[in-house]
Amino acid sequence: MVSKKQESIRIVIADDSPAIREMLHLTLSSVEGIVVAGIASDGSGAVQLARKLRPQIVVLDISMPCMNGIEALKQIRADDSDAWIVMFTAAPSELLREACLQAGADFFFGKTEIENLIELCRRRLLEN
Repeated sequence: MVSKKQESIRIVIADDSPAIREMLHLTLSSVEGIVVAGIASDGSGAVQLARKLRPQIVVLDISMPCMNGIEALKQIRADDSDAWIVMFTAAPSELLREACLQAGADFFFGKTEIENLIELCRRRLLEN
């Protein structure tokens, strides 16, 4: 029998909005093969969870307390070159997108682009 690729991927979500965290958790968890392994309310928590859980995808809000998403991105990227880091913001702009990509993000989506995030997660699942 041919060995199968990994059947699930782990995701860490970080957003200071409880409503966004809950929406992302419910939406992503409903997709077969996606496991929301950890949820943080700030950048510092995201860094800690990423170090502990080694997720395949980290979804970061940019504007968060304690440590913003860009600082968290830099620390997570320094620890893990394989995780896909997705910046997920309510205020997308080309300038902010460029800053995030230069800091090490793999993807940049506005919070209205949830379908793009889901498709990205499915793509990562297929590539694992």
